[in-house]
Amino acid sequence: MGAGKRPVASGMEPAASQATNGLIIELRRAAAELWEARAEAIKASCAPHVPTGRVDEMDVLAWLTADALGHPLLHADDTNPVGKRVAAHATRAERKLRDVDADARKAVAKARAAASKKPALLPTIAAAAANGESARSAHLEKAYDPQLPAPTVGAKRPELERCETRLDQVRVKARKVLAHSKVCSSEFTRAGVRTDRALDALEKVWATDTLSGRVLQLAAEACQAANAAEVAAKAELLEAATVVRQAYDDEQAAMDALREVADPPSEDDDEQAAGVDFFDVYTELQHMTCAVAMAAAGCAHCAHCAHLMVRHAADLASDQQISRGVDPPRRSDENEDEWRRYLSAWTRAQVLTDTLITAPAWVAAEAAAPRCTECATCCAMCRAAGTLTAAGEAATDEVAAAAREADVIATAMLRSERKRGLATAS
Repeated sequence: MGAGKRPVASGMEPAASQATNGLIIELRRAAAELWEARAEAIKASCAPHVPTGRVDEMDVLAWLTADALGHPLLHADDTNPVGKRVAAHATRAERKLRDVDADARKAVAKARAAASKKPALLPTIAAAAANGESARSAHLEKAYDPQLPAPTVGAKRPELERCETRLDQVRVKARKVLAHSKVCSSEFTRAGVRTDRALDALEKVWATDTLSGRVLQLAAEACQAANAAEVAAKAELLEAATVVRQAYDDEQAAMDALREVADPPSEDDDEQAAGVDFFDVYTELQHMTCAVAMAAAGCAHCAHCAHLMVRHAADLASDQQISRGVDPPRRSDENEDEWRRYLSAWTRAQVLTDTLITAPAWVAAEAAAPRCTECATCCAMCRAAGTLTAAGEAATDEVAAAAREADVIATAMLRSERKRGLATAS
């Protein structure tokens, strides 16, 4: 961590002409101790001078490995993959070294057991120990190629490649946090079931006069514990949902950065943007929001597939034969009960009104089952699973049933009013 452009090479003589298992193990240990003792100082000194603005222990290990072998200072674009590769080999080498030591101890113990019964075999103990040391030395001195990249002093990778790598990393993280959020959602559901069971048990105990106060106290404590577990599960689920939203925002930002580098805006783009229909943009944002909400709520397997289905449903909604419904009838004192029934059904049928999609159009789009490229080319299970989860299919069926119920009630009410009007006129 020198002055000026940092980090800088140590300028010391190489520690070895080539890398060995023993050297890699020691370098890994030194990098870990250095990072534990000086992590904040290293970040403050080195991070501002690397393209990504981030430095971690793997970067330090890569710089240290290259410096120990007399290799020119690695560019920051190459340090992290090199560090991870060296760290992985050090872990394997240490594991193998433990196995070698264990085999040597077993051989010495076996020789001692044999010598205890037959003193003439005492020299075999020393021979077993020597063989163990020889095997240990052979393993530590075994050569290893860390595959250090060619010197790139002052050179930088293309910005496009860096953006693509960043997007891949963000997507991997997004998949992990999404999987964690699903686990949290399942745990919250199970916690709710346990709370309901505890409440039922408490009610049964409370209704029984013959039980002692101690039994009632235990039931109440069990109910409180179940409720506390449910609250904790809910808090974890909300935290996981926040992390999922942040991961989604990070992915969008990485995609925007990649898009900007791969296809930078030009004056022609500005001229085309001037003619954009902002109502279409607003509608598309509504569709995206609906799709992401469905995936986050567990009603869709894939946000991308849900987006395709929402867009397809929006296109079908323009077809009057599919999307036409019956408007609420005029309210009167005679049809108060029917009107309330119709209003309830109508409200449940308008779940997707904000995205300009009616229930019949949604059902028709779900039947088409469009899928994104990744799901369509994945395993047979993904291709056969469909877009909606069981919860999503249940919600879709409920919306469609409510829409049909609203149409039937409204039609009957309209006929009743028409007959009443004809009777009044006659």
